[in-house]
Amino acid sequence: MLAQALGLLLVPLLLLTSFWCMLVFRRLHALQVGREELKAFLDALSHATARAERAIQELKSVGAEAAATLAEQEKTLLAQRQELDRALESGTRIARRLEDMIGQGARIVAELRTVRDMRQAPTPERRDTAAATVEAAGRPGKQPDTRPAAGDLIEALKKLR
Repeated sequence: MLAQALGLLLVPLLLLTSFWCMLVFRRLHALQVGREELKAFLDALSHATARAERAIQELKSVGAEAAATLAEQEKTLLAQRQELDRALESGTRIARRLEDMIGQGARIVAELRTVRDMRQAPTPERRDTAAATVEAAGRPGKQPDTRPAAGDLIEALKKLR
């Protein structure tokens, strides 16, 4: 009787233990599946992190190359700008010198015209000389004397230098 009572008591306890073992087994199985999924997730995360690190390194190298190229271009542009500034300054000086020379030439031409007009002004002596020049021009083989004008022109050109 005691054996039967103990047997009846052990049967529900064994059933409860078996049920409990099934629950624990299912939970362990779910944990293993979760563990495998977690491992796959961590592997994917690791690969993504490695790719991101490579991409960052590539971006850094591209950035360094771009900075070097930009610095080189900036240096080249600065040199070209300085060269253009010098050329502009030189051109400005040449333009000023030409303006000065044109002004001097205009003054010399005005002086020469004044001198020529004064020489050609009709005076009693000049009228005789003008008549002689006309006569000489009318004669074959004789040319009017133009040497004073040529000398004035040479002097004007020397002054322009």
